[in-house]
Amino acid sequence: MRQYLILFSLFLFSSCTKLVENEFESFNDYHVVNSILQADSQIVMNVSKTVGLQQTEVAYEEHATIELYINDSLSSTLTYRGSGEYVSEYIAEEDGEYKFVVQIPNRESFSIEKKIPVASEIFAVGHLDNFAVDEEGVSTPALTMTIGNDTSEIRYHHLKVAQIQETRYDGTFVYPIQIEEIVDPLLKREGIPILNFSNQGVSNSKFSLTVNYSTGHATKVNGQWVIALAPLLIELRTTDQDYYELIKSQYLYEQASIPELAGSNKAVYEPYYQTYTEGVIGLSVAYSKVIADTLFVENNYQ
Repeated sequence: MRQYLILFSLFLFSSCTKLVENEFESFNDYHVVNSILQADSQIVMNVSKTVGLQQTEVAYEEHATIELYINDSLSSTLTYRGSGEYVSEYIAEEDGEYKFVVQIPNRESFSIEKKIPVASEIFAVGHLDNFAVDEEGVSTPALTMTIGNDTSEIRYHHLKVAQIQETRYDGTFVYPIQIEEIVDPLLKREGIPILNFSNQGVSNSKFSLTVNYSTGHATKVNGQWVIALAPLLIELRTTDQDYYELIKSQYLYEQASIPELAGSNKAVYEPYYQTYTEGVIGLSVAYSKVIADTLFVENNYQ
């Protein structure tokens, strides 16, 4: 049976492609419980219901009871503010341990436990204007970083890098960079071209990262075609394992769902989620972040 399953997505993508109908297992009459715990942000949990494809409006659950425990002590009961959102007056903190005890009418109560990781430190950020030459003979740049490491535990990271593009008539826009073929060993072992990685196998207190990229625009400098450089916004997220797995699953699912991207790959990847109790699914993830200073880079015309 085709069902409309509401699971949150951390990023939005838009493109021109034909509609692909996915055959999900029947999620009729399920509840979906999602939350993103971000350090230094308000604690919010979303509760909704699954609906059929013929229904266009989201069905929110207005009668749940959610108790918040911080470091094993009852802190408060989340307040319903509409549109399926239950909020706390507390601001999430790094290294904080949170437990949610959730009661939904006609469902068995369950708990969700999350810990927000301490943000890894960025020690250095650099840039290589001419890192490599692509198949078309265009010189491509690379971003370099030195990141702190805690060897006592497995640490998960997601790196977000955006470019600032200014246009003469339309103002300033922020776009994600385009990831070229990954050559950094730490990123390459993940097996997919996204900036999602862990510290497994890293034994030093710091490690280096090289991200070769494109802005999607080329220009000619001193007779050589090069990628047109732009200022970069850099955000390093230190995440829990659920966040890490969600990003990987989301990428694989999108690749398999869009015919132009899937090619001959016929594998089917289901969305990543947890089953909390009978009839209740969803996902809760946690992360902290460090935002580096804007990296101002430009092409050197001589």
